[in-house]
Amino acid sequence: MLALPAFSYLHAVRYAKPALSLDDQKNLLIARGLRINSDVLLQKLLRDYGFARLDAYCEAFVLSGTRHFRKSTSLSQVWQVIKLDEDLRNLLFPYLIRIELAIKAGLVEYLAQQGQAYGYMNSEIFHDQTLHVKLLAHASKTWLRSSDRQMLAFRKKYDETTMPPIWYLMQALPLGSVSKWISNLKTPMGQELMNLLHLPTQRNFIKTGLQGLTVLRNSCAHGARIWNCVFPVSFMVDQTIPREFNPQRLASALSLVELCLDRLDLNIEPFMARRAAILATVPKWQIQLIGYPSRCTC
Repeated sequence: MLALPAFSYLHAVRYAKPALSLDDQKNLLIARGLRINSDVLLQKLLRDYGFARLDAYCEAFVLSGTRHFRKSTSLSQVWQVIKLDEDLRNLLFPYLIRIELAIKAGLVEYLAQQGQAYGYMNSEIFHDQTLHVKLLAHASKTWLRSSDRQMLAFRKKYDETTMPPIWYLMQALPLGSVSKWISNLKTPMGQELMNLLHLPTQRNFIKTGLQGLTVLRNSCAHGARIWNCVFPVSFMVDQTIPREFNPQRLASALSLVELCLDRLDLNIEPFMARRAAILATVPKWQIQLIGYPSRCTC
């Protein structure tokens, strides 16, 4: 039998609610005041997304402190915000990948100039040498797990246990790991790298900004909700991001992405045009849940 970890929360309540059939889920939504204007749409949403995810989208439509919907709330309105969430996620993800690749390429170029193929092994260029050892260990495991044909060919030709050149290693590492390598560089070197990439050089951007990009990228990659979402990091990492934006909501994240696309010369115009088109048809109160102020025209 699978042994689950023990948790000891003060006043913990044991979950005892039963699983509900699709009909029971529909009846629960109706009892809470949701107007079902299409049974076909409801069945599709429940089967495609599941009740828990659908219910999460419904949070913005319920009365404060209750589970009851505001008067006249319809399923089609909930469906609209689901589509909005997907449109924003589909907009962001390919551009976040382009930003990630550009940052990796910049790091490869910079570290190769510092110490050729294995410059990343030099602990003296890193702020926290204990962290550097941990990052090397994690990088080694990630490298050996990679099934990329280029990586497999390298390991076949050379010693299986040998760490690869920096230009191969960075291809195998996820953005979260790369951001830790960058933020652990000694301050002057981190600033030199940011200058090479034409990105802000302040410590807040090097550490928190890259972390924010990682959180946003992973959210999009794994299909997490990003509309009406409070992120665990602040995206307010540069003075060019408007201070009236909520620092932990999508408005600031979009501004961070715009900043990176602009500074990395990654053709920001299509992104801006598509973002504006998506938000143009969204009601103002839904715009505010993204983190824009009420007077913002977006």
